[in-house]
Amino acid sequence: MLEVALGSEDSLTVAASCATVSDANRALATERIDVAVLDIDLPDGNGIALGVTLRRKHPDIGILLLSAHDAMDLLLDLPPDVASGWSYLSKTSSTDSHTLVRAIEVAAAGGTTLDPA
Repeated sequence: MLEVALGSEDSLTVAASCATVSDANRALATERIDVAVLDIDLPDGNGIALGVTLRRKHPDIGILLLSAHDAMDLLLDLPPDVASGWSYLSKTSSTDSHTLVRAIEVAAAGGTTLDPA
């Protein structure tokens, strides 16, 4: 569903759609991406840990957490070497595609977006 919504945006290109940490690691071995949109709960791991790994391998990648969980406290506990430039939107309050697209654009530019709720 997210891939379809983002794929219809002229300003964005969906490089990969991954349901697991393993899929994401395989995709990033062959694709260059500007922003990773991650859920916290993944079948084979944790989206925050994946984001930390991605940021360490690709320091310029933007990370946007899109989750039903409140991730604000989790963002405060990120390791200092990867703590900047993370964004977070709640699935429950960010159903507006404009908000999501804007957060991706901000993350791609190295900025941060935090859910207003």
